[in-house]
Amino acid sequence: MDNNDLLSYWIKTHSYSLHQIAYKLVGNRHSTEDVVQETFKSAWYSIASYNKTLNEKGWLTTILKRRVVDYWRKKKSRGNNIPNGLGYTIVAKAIEDSSSLEYSQKINDSLNSIHPRLKETFLCVAIEGLTHKETASKLGIPVGTVLSRVYRAKEQLRECLNSI
Repeated sequence: MDNNDLLSYWIKTHSYSLHQIAYKLVGNRHSTEDVVQETFKSAWYSIASYNKTLNEKGWLTTILKRRVVDYWRKKKSRGNNIPNGLGYTIVAKAIEDSSSLEYSQKINDSLNSIHPRLKETFLCVAIEGLTHKETASKLGIPVGTVLSRVYRAKEQLRECLNSI
């Protein structure tokens, strides 16, 4: 697979999850699109240094987070403050009708109804794509705690979503 094919594959495979993460960190759609585009541009420039044995989603997420930092630095230098307390927001992948948007809202409501510790752990694994070990390291908790929190979060989300 040449570099053009590899980049195309990454765009098709990881755009959605990178948009989710960027939207959580940036807070608006237009800036999210810019940040994700800059992420793929940076990935293209760095593709020669990409180690194919690494997790590609993790590599792209690292680049994305660096582009988000650049975004906030630029915003801060223009006099805008970085917002506090931005949470994850799930947006329908393709809003074809109002039911998709309504379902996205129900997912967000369900996420907001679970305990914050469960939500944080679940989002690290499900949205950020971290492994259980990486999540444990990030949150400073044992791996077993991560596993149980993710399990309990899934159970609570399943209950909330089944009642819809």
